[in-house]
Amino acid sequence: MPKTGLAQECVSEAGKALCARAGSTCTIQRDGYFVVSTALVILGSIIIATFIAPTARRLERALAEHATFRLIVAGLPTTAWRITGDSRRQD
Repeated sequence: MPKTGLAQECVSEAGKALCARAGSTCTIQRDGYFVVSTALVILGSIIIATFIAPTARRLERALAEHATFRLIVAGLPTTAWRITGDSRRQD
């Protein structure tokens, strides 16, 4: 049965030698963190490119083509968009 806990690392030659002297072997195991992270970044990019960006463009075009929006934007000067003084209405 191999002994465990003697070697602290298996990266350097000294660590590998210590592990071999103890009668064990160095095995390096990797978890799936980088694999999952990469897969999710790729999946997110695909979702943005195929669903979110086209929907945002379509909604922007629809808003720009809406008659009321065009009248408001085209008919008001820049000063009308600013808030000056007391903007509360006294009804």
